[in-house]
Amino acid sequence: VYTLTVTDNSSLCAASVDVSVFGDATAPIAVATASDNWDCASTTILLDGNGSSTGANIAYQWSTSNGNIITDPFAVVATADTSGLYILSVLNNSNNCLTTVTVDVLNLVNYPSITINDPGPINCSNPEVDITTTITNEGTNPSYNWTTINGNIVTGASNSTVTVDAAGTYDITVINSFNSCESTESIDITENSVYPTALAGPTGELTCTDPTYTLDGTGTSTGTNYLYQWTTANGNIVSDATTLTPLVDASGTYLLSITDLINGCIATDSVEVTVDANTPNADAGPGMVIDCSVSSITLDGSSSSSGTDFTYLWTTVDGNIVSGETTTTPVVDAGGTYSIEVTSTVNGCAFTSNVNVLTD
Repeated sequence: VYTLTVTDNSSLCAASVDVSVFGDATAPIAVATASDNWDCASTTILLDGNGSSTGANIAYQWSTSNGNIITDPFAVVATADTSGLYILSVLNNSNNCLTTVTVDVLNLVNYPSITINDPGPINCSNPEVDITTTITNEGTNPSYNWTTINGNIVTGASNSTVTVDAAGTYDITVINSFNSCESTESIDITENSVYPTALAGPTGELTCTDPTYTLDGTGTSTGTNYLYQWTTANGNIVSDATTLTPLVDASGTYLLSITDLINGCIATDSVEVTVDANTPNADAGPGMVIDCSVSSITLDGSSSSSGTDFTYLWTTVDGNIVSGETTTTPVVDAGGTYSIEVTSTVNGCAFTSNVNVLTD
Protein backbone atom coordinates (compact mmCIF):
# COMPACT_ATOMS: atom_id res chain seq x y z
CA VAL A 1 0.00 0.00 0.00
CA TYR A 2 1.47 3.34 -1.03
CA THR A 3 0.24 6.78 0.48
CA LEU A 4 0.49 10.14 -1.43
CA THR A 5 0.38 13.29 0.73
CA VAL A 6 -0.02 16.80 -0.84
CA THR A 7 0.75 19.87 1.38
CA ASP A 8 -0.04 23.61 0.69
CA ASN A 9 3.05 25.33 2.00
CA SER A 10 1.22 28.72 2.43
CA SER A 11 -1.53 27.40 4.54
CA LEU A 12 0.14 24.18 5.63
CA CYS A 13 -3.02 22.33 4.70
CA ALA A 14 -2.48 18.73 3.56
CA ALA A 15 -4.45 15.96 1.97
CA SER A 16 -3.55 12.22 1.62
CA VAL A 17 -4.67 9.35 -0.59
CA ASP A 18 -3.73 5.55 -0.47
CA VAL A 19 -3.11 3.23 -3.39
CA SER A 20 -2.64 -0.56 -3.29
CA VAL A 21 -0.17 -2.29 -5.66
CA PHE A 22 -0.58 -6.07 -6.19
CA GLY A 23 2.30 -8.41 -7.62
CA ASP A 24 3.24 -12.17 -8.31
CA ALA A 25 7.00 -12.88 -8.03
CA THR A 26 6.72 -16.60 -7.27
CA ALA A 27 9.48 -18.57 -9.05
CA PRO A 28 8.51 -21.87 -10.70
CA ILE A 29 9.92 -25.23 -9.50
CA ALA A 30 12.59 -26.91 -11.66
CA VAL A 31 13.55 -30.60 -11.20
CA ALA A 32 15.89 -32.49 -13.56
CA THR A 33 17.10 -36.10 -13.47
CA ALA A 34 18.90 -38.44 -15.93
CA SER A 35 17.96 -42.07 -16.56
CA ASP A 36 21.60 -43.16 -16.20
CA ASN A 37 25.20 -42.16 -16.74
CA TRP A 38 26.86 -42.69 -20.11
CA ASP A 39 28.74 -46.01 -20.52
CA CYS A 40 29.64 -48.59 -23.19
CA ALA A 41 26.12 -50.03 -23.13
CA SER A 42 24.39 -46.66 -23.60
CA THR A 43 22.71 -45.55 -26.80
CA THR A 44 20.60 -42.69 -25.39
CA ILE A 45 19.97 -41.00 -22.02
CA LEU A 46 16.56 -39.67 -20.93
CA LEU A 47 16.58 -36.18 -19.41
CA ASP A 48 13.50 -36.04 -17.16
CA GLY A 49 12.00 -32.76 -15.92
CA ASN A 50 8.96 -34.34 -14.23
CA GLY A 51 8.42 -32.85 -10.80
CA SER A 52 8.88 -29.34 -12.14
CA SER A 53 6.04 -26.78 -12.13
CA THR A 54 3.27 -27.49 -14.65
CA GLY A 55 0.52 -25.51 -16.25
CA ALA A 56 -0.43 -23.57 -19.36
CA ASN A 57 1.76 -20.68 -18.32
CA ILE A 58 4.85 -22.88 -17.72
CA ALA A 59 7.49 -23.35 -20.43
CA TYR A 60 10.51 -25.71 -20.44
CA GLN A 61 13.82 -25.61 -22.26
CA TRP A 62 16.77 -28.05 -22.14
CA SER A 63 20.22 -26.80 -23.07
CA THR A 64 23.83 -27.98 -22.84
CA SER A 65 27.32 -26.70 -23.55
CA ASN A 66 29.14 -30.05 -23.90
CA GLY A 67 26.41 -32.64 -24.45
CA ASN A 68 24.00 -33.30 -27.28
CA ILE A 69 20.19 -33.21 -27.22
CA ILE A 70 18.58 -35.18 -30.04
CA THR A 71 14.85 -34.63 -29.32
CA ASP A 72 12.62 -31.58 -28.69
CA PRO A 73 14.49 -29.44 -26.14
CA PHE A 74 11.24 -27.70 -25.14
CA ALA A 75 9.59 -30.88 -23.82
CA VAL A 76 9.62 -31.79 -20.16
CA VAL A 77 11.44 -35.01 -21.14
CA ALA A 78 14.26 -34.89 -23.69
CA THR A 79 16.75 -37.40 -25.05
CA ALA A 80 20.54 -37.03 -25.23
CA ASP A 81 23.11 -39.27 -26.90
CA THR A 82 26.29 -38.40 -25.00
CA SER A 83 27.54 -37.41 -21.60
CA GLY A 84 27.63 -33.79 -20.50
CA LEU A 85 26.12 -31.12 -18.26
CA TYR A 86 22.46 -30.51 -19.10
CA ILE A 87 20.40 -27.48 -17.93
CA LEU A 88 16.63 -27.37 -17.54
CA SER A 89 15.10 -23.88 -17.54
CA VAL A 90 11.49 -23.55 -16.28
CA LEU A 91 9.75 -20.22 -17.10
CA ASN A 92 6.50 -18.87 -15.64
CA ASN A 93 5.16 -16.81 -18.51
CA SER A 94 2.67 -15.08 -16.18
CA ASN A 95 5.31 -13.32 -14.16
CA ASN A 96 8.46 -14.02 -16.23
CA CYS A 97 10.07 -15.78 -13.27
CA LEU A 98 12.69 -18.31 -14.34
CA THR A 99 14.26 -21.23 -12.47
CA THR A 100 17.14 -23.36 -13.77
CA VAL A 101 18.54 -26.67 -12.59
CA THR A 102 21.40 -28.84 -13.89
CA VAL A 103 21.97 -32.58 -14.18
CA ASP A 104 25.40 -34.01 -14.92
CA VAL A 105 25.54 -37.17 -17.07
CA LEU A 106 28.94 -38.69 -16.28
CA ASN A 107 31.11 -40.32 -18.91
CA LEU A 108 31.80 -43.82 -17.56
CA VAL A 109 33.36 -45.16 -20.78
CA ASN A 110 36.67 -46.71 -19.67
CA TYR A 111 37.88 -49.76 -21.57
CA PRO A 112 39.90 -52.52 -19.86
CA SER A 113 43.61 -52.46 -20.66
CA ILE A 114 45.01 -55.95 -21.29
CA THR A 115 48.64 -57.03 -21.33
CA ILE A 116 49.27 -60.69 -22.16
CA ASN A 117 52.45 -62.13 -20.71
CA ASP A 118 54.23 -64.40 -23.22
CA PRO A 119 54.91 -67.81 -21.61
CA GLY A 120 57.26 -68.94 -24.39
CA PRO A 121 56.80 -71.85 -26.78
CA ILE A 122 55.25 -75.24 -26.09
CA ASN A 123 57.94 -77.93 -26.15
CA CYS A 124 58.79 -81.35 -24.78
CA SER A 125 59.76 -79.90 -21.40
CA ASN A 126 56.60 -77.78 -21.27
CA PRO A 127 53.80 -79.57 -23.13
CA GLU A 128 51.38 -77.16 -21.46
CA VAL A 129 51.90 -73.44 -20.80
CA ASP A 130 49.97 -70.93 -18.70
CA ILE A 131 49.09 -67.66 -20.45
CA THR A 132 48.80 -64.99 -17.75
CA THR A 133 47.49 -61.44 -18.12
CA THR A 134 47.88 -58.04 -16.48
CA ILE A 135 44.59 -56.11 -16.68
CA THR A 136 43.60 -52.62 -15.55
CA ASN A 137 40.23 -50.82 -15.71
CA GLU A 138 38.44 -54.15 -15.40
CA GLY A 139 36.13 -53.17 -12.53
CA THR A 140 35.22 -55.16 -9.45
CA ASN A 141 33.47 -58.09 -11.12
CA PRO A 142 34.87 -58.50 -14.64
CA SER A 143 34.22 -61.41 -16.95
CA TYR A 144 36.90 -63.20 -18.99
CA ASN A 145 36.54 -65.31 -22.09
CA TRP A 146 39.40 -67.07 -23.89
CA THR A 147 38.87 -68.40 -27.42
CA THR A 148 41.02 -69.99 -30.13
CA ILE A 149 40.38 -71.33 -33.61
CA ASN A 150 43.59 -73.29 -34.14
CA GLY A 151 44.95 -74.02 -30.65
CA ASN A 152 43.59 -75.97 -27.71
CA ILE A 153 42.50 -74.70 -24.31
CA VAL A 154 43.02 -77.18 -21.48
CA THR A 155 41.59 -75.21 -18.54
CA GLY A 156 40.77 -71.66 -17.52
CA ALA A 157 38.75 -70.42 -20.49
CA SER A 158 36.75 -68.12 -18.15
CA ASN A 159 39.72 -67.00 -16.04
CA SER A 160 42.35 -64.32 -16.50
CA THR A 161 44.94 -67.13 -16.81
CA VAL A 162 44.46 -69.99 -19.29
CA THR A 163 46.35 -73.27 -19.78
CA VAL A 164 46.93 -74.41 -23.37
CA ASP A 165 48.73 -77.37 -24.97
CA ALA A 166 48.90 -76.50 -28.68
CA ALA A 167 50.34 -73.78 -30.84
CA GLY A 168 47.85 -71.25 -32.13
CA THR A 169 46.33 -67.80 -31.69
CA TYR A 170 44.55 -67.20 -28.40
CA ASP A 171 42.14 -64.27 -27.76
CA ILE A 172 40.94 -62.95 -24.41
CA THR A 173 37.90 -60.69 -24.07
CA VAL A 174 37.48 -58.78 -20.81
CA ILE A 175 34.17 -57.09 -19.92
CA ASN A 176 33.92 -54.50 -17.14
CA SER A 177 30.59 -55.31 -15.55
CA PHE A 178 30.27 -51.80 -14.11
CA ASN A 179 30.24 -49.93 -17.42
CA SER A 180 29.86 -52.83 -19.93
CA CYS A 181 33.09 -51.81 -21.68
CA GLU A 182 34.98 -54.70 -23.24
CA SER A 183 38.44 -55.15 -24.74
CA THR A 184 40.05 -57.99 -26.67
CA GLU A 185 43.73 -58.89 -26.96
CA SER A 186 45.44 -61.85 -28.66
CA ILE A 187 48.73 -63.74 -28.51
CA ASP A 188 50.37 -66.28 -30.81
CA ILE A 189 51.77 -69.35 -29.03
CA THR A 190 54.44 -71.25 -30.94
CA GLU A 191 55.66 -74.80 -30.53
CA ASN A 192 59.19 -76.21 -30.57
CA SER A 193 58.87 -79.97 -30.23
CA VAL A 194 61.35 -81.03 -32.89
CA TYR A 195 63.06 -84.22 -31.75
CA PRO A 196 66.79 -84.69 -32.28
CA THR A 197 68.16 -87.53 -34.41
CA ALA A 198 69.50 -90.55 -32.53
CA LEU A 199 71.49 -93.19 -34.44
CA ALA A 200 73.13 -95.86 -32.32
CA GLY A 201 75.16 -97.17 -35.26
CA PRO A 202 75.76 -100.62 -36.76
CA THR A 203 75.62 -103.92 -34.89
CA GLY A 204 78.90 -104.78 -33.21
CA GLU A 205 80.66 -108.06 -32.46
CA LEU A 206 83.16 -109.01 -29.79
CA THR A 207 85.74 -111.67 -30.58
CA CYS A 208 88.81 -113.21 -28.98
CA THR A 209 90.91 -110.86 -31.09
CA ASP A 210 88.77 -107.81 -30.30
CA PRO A 211 87.30 -108.24 -26.80
CA THR A 212 86.11 -104.61 -26.82
CA TYR A 213 83.98 -102.67 -29.27
CA THR A 214 83.53 -98.93 -29.81
CA LEU A 215 79.92 -98.00 -30.43
CA ASP A 216 79.41 -95.45 -33.19
CA GLY A 217 76.71 -92.79 -32.82
CA THR A 218 77.87 -90.87 -35.89
CA GLY A 219 74.88 -89.35 -37.64
CA THR A 220 73.26 -88.35 -34.36
CA SER A 221 72.40 -84.65 -33.87
CA THR A 222 75.44 -82.76 -32.65
CA GLY A 223 75.98 -79.41 -30.97
CA THR A 224 76.43 -77.80 -27.58
CA ASN A 225 72.70 -78.00 -26.90
CA TYR A 226 72.61 -81.81 -26.98
CA LEU A 227 73.24 -84.23 -24.13
CA TYR A 228 74.23 -87.86 -24.85
CA GLN A 229 73.79 -90.88 -22.59
CA TRP A 230 74.40 -94.57 -23.31
CA THR A 231 72.83 -97.20 -21.05
CA THR A 232 72.55 -100.99 -21.06
CA ALA A 233 70.65 -103.55 -19.04
CA ASN A 234 72.65 -106.62 -20.03
CA GLY A 235 75.96 -105.37 -21.41
CA ASN A 236 78.83 -103.38 -19.94
CA ILE A 237 80.07 -99.89 -20.78
CA VAL A 238 83.75 -99.49 -20.06
CA SER A 239 84.09 -95.75 -20.70
CA ASP A 240 82.74 -92.61 -22.44
CA ALA A 241 79.05 -93.29 -21.76
CA THR A 242 78.24 -89.59 -22.36
CA THR A 243 79.91 -89.41 -25.79
CA LEU A 244 78.91 -90.74 -29.19
CA THR A 245 81.66 -93.40 -29.10
CA PRO A 246 81.64 -95.37 -25.84
CA LEU A 247 83.76 -98.47 -25.32
CA VAL A 248 81.97 -101.73 -24.38
CA ASP A 249 83.26 -105.20 -23.55
CA ALA A 250 80.17 -107.38 -23.27
CA SER A 251 77.38 -108.48 -25.53
CA GLY A 252 73.98 -106.92 -24.99
CA THR A 253 71.60 -104.18 -26.07
CA TYR A 254 72.93 -100.62 -25.81
CA LEU A 255 70.55 -97.63 -25.77
CA LEU A 256 71.56 -94.15 -26.91
CA SER A 257 69.46 -91.27 -25.53
CA ILE A 258 69.96 -87.76 -26.87
CA THR A 259 68.36 -84.77 -25.15
CA ASP A 260 67.84 -81.35 -26.73
CA LEU A 261 68.63 -79.00 -23.84
CA ILE A 262 66.65 -76.18 -25.48
CA ASN A 263 63.25 -77.88 -25.87
CA GLY A 264 63.70 -80.97 -23.68
CA CYS A 265 62.89 -83.42 -26.48
CA ILE A 266 64.54 -86.83 -26.14
CA ALA A 267 65.24 -89.31 -28.95
CA THR A 268 66.52 -92.86 -28.50
CA ASP A 269 68.00 -95.62 -30.61
CA SER A 270 69.51 -98.98 -29.74
CA VAL A 271 72.15 -101.32 -31.11
CA GLU A 272 73.00 -104.95 -30.44
CA VAL A 273 76.51 -106.12 -29.66
CA THR A 274 77.11 -109.85 -30.01
CA VAL A 275 80.08 -112.02 -29.11
CA ASP A 276 81.84 -114.68 -31.17
CA ALA A 277 84.00 -116.65 -28.71
CA ASN A 278 83.71 -120.05 -30.31
CA THR A 279 87.02 -121.84 -29.92
CA PRO A 280 88.30 -124.26 -32.54
CA ASN A 281 88.98 -127.92 -31.82
CA ALA A 282 92.58 -128.92 -31.18
CA ASP A 283 93.56 -132.62 -31.11
CA ALA A 284 97.26 -133.49 -30.98
CA GLY A 285 96.55 -137.15 -31.76
CA PRO A 286 97.66 -140.35 -29.98
CA GLY A 287 100.92 -140.76 -28.08
CA MET A 288 103.86 -142.27 -29.98
CA VAL A 289 107.25 -144.00 -29.34
CA ILE A 290 110.66 -143.40 -30.92
CA ASP A 291 112.97 -146.44 -30.69
CA CYS A 292 116.14 -147.74 -32.30
CA SER A 293 114.34 -148.79 -35.45
CA VAL A 294 112.22 -145.56 -35.78
CA SER A 295 114.34 -142.44 -35.50
CA SER A 296 111.52 -139.98 -36.37
CA ILE A 297 107.76 -140.02 -36.37
CA THR A 298 104.89 -137.92 -37.76
CA LEU A 299 102.44 -136.53 -35.23
CA ASP A 300 98.76 -136.62 -36.19
CA GLY A 301 96.68 -133.47 -35.51
CA SER A 302 94.27 -134.15 -38.36
CA SER A 303 91.29 -134.47 -35.99
CA SER A 304 91.61 -130.75 -35.17
CA SER A 305 89.36 -128.17 -36.84
CA SER A 306 90.27 -127.87 -40.47
CA GLY A 307 89.75 -125.41 -43.26
CA THR A 308 91.02 -122.10 -44.53
CA ASP A 309 89.74 -120.32 -41.39
CA PHE A 310 92.25 -122.06 -39.12
CA THR A 311 96.00 -121.91 -38.54
CA TYR A 312 98.20 -124.43 -36.71
CA LEU A 313 101.36 -124.14 -34.67
CA TRP A 314 103.24 -126.98 -32.97
CA THR A 315 105.62 -126.22 -30.12
CA THR A 316 107.70 -128.18 -27.62
CA VAL A 317 110.03 -127.35 -24.75
CA ASP A 318 111.73 -130.73 -24.42
CA GLY A 319 111.46 -132.39 -27.86
CA ASN A 320 112.49 -131.44 -31.36
CA ILE A 321 110.35 -130.60 -34.38
CA VAL A 322 112.08 -131.45 -37.63
CA SER A 323 109.49 -129.99 -40.00
CA GLY A 324 105.81 -129.18 -40.51
CA GLU A 325 105.27 -127.15 -37.31
CA THR A 326 102.48 -125.12 -39.05
CA THR A 327 100.67 -128.21 -40.36
CA THR A 328 98.61 -130.88 -38.67
CA THR A 329 101.37 -133.46 -39.29
CA PRO A 330 104.78 -132.30 -38.10
CA VAL A 331 107.82 -134.60 -38.06
CA VAL A 332 109.64 -134.94 -34.74
CA ASP A 333 112.78 -136.94 -33.82
CA ALA A 334 112.94 -136.68 -30.04
CA GLY A 335 110.85 -137.66 -27.15
CA GLY A 336 108.97 -134.96 -25.25
CA THR A 337 105.66 -133.14 -24.93
CA TYR A 338 104.34 -131.55 -28.10
CA SER A 339 101.51 -128.98 -28.24
CA ILE A 340 99.34 -128.00 -31.16
CA GLU A 341 97.59 -124.61 -31.04
CA VAL A 342 94.69 -124.24 -33.44
CA THR A 343 93.62 -120.61 -34.06
CA SER A 344 90.46 -119.34 -35.81
CA THR A 345 91.31 -116.58 -38.26
CA VAL A 346 87.66 -115.43 -38.03
CA ASN A 347 87.46 -114.57 -34.31
CA GLY A 348 91.05 -115.05 -33.12
CA CYS A 349 90.08 -117.75 -30.61
CA ALA A 350 92.64 -120.53 -30.08
CA PHE A 351 92.74 -123.91 -28.38
CA THR A 352 95.70 -126.15 -27.47
CA SER A 353 96.13 -129.92 -27.24
CA ASN A 354 99.19 -131.91 -26.05
CA VAL A 355 100.65 -135.30 -26.96
CA ASN A 356 103.57 -137.19 -25.39
CA VAL A 357 106.27 -138.89 -27.46
CA LEU A 358 108.30 -141.52 -25.59
CA THR A 359 111.84 -142.65 -26.31
CA ASP A 360 112.68 -146.33 -26.06
